[in-house]
Amino acid sequence: MTSLTYKPEETGLLIVDPYNDFMSQGGKLFSVIETIASEVGLIANLRTLMVTLRDAGAKIFFVPHHRWEPGDYIHWKFANNTLSIAIVNCSGAGKTDGHCGQCR
Repeated sequence: MTSLTYKPEETGLLIVDPYNDFMSQGGKLFSVIETIASEVGLIANLRTLMVTLRDAGAKIFFVPHHRWEPGDYIHWKFANNTLSIAIVNCSGAGKTDGHCGQCR
């Protein structure tokens, strides 16, 4: 197997959409990933990865999620499973645009 070396100044970790809804107790979607997140030590491993990369001089980039706006889902025929769960778990779900507007 070939060993790869990455230069820290040219290396970065991209963390996409790290929402509390997914990654914390009480989050709207945490129950969906809770079992597997616990089994694989998701949070502890992310913390270790971030500390290790920072110590090595690599950069960490957080890419925030797009904020919902009225009409965002109005023309969607096929919402992905995560979005469907979020809509169902949202109080007031079922409005004509597919989102209640209260889960921002």
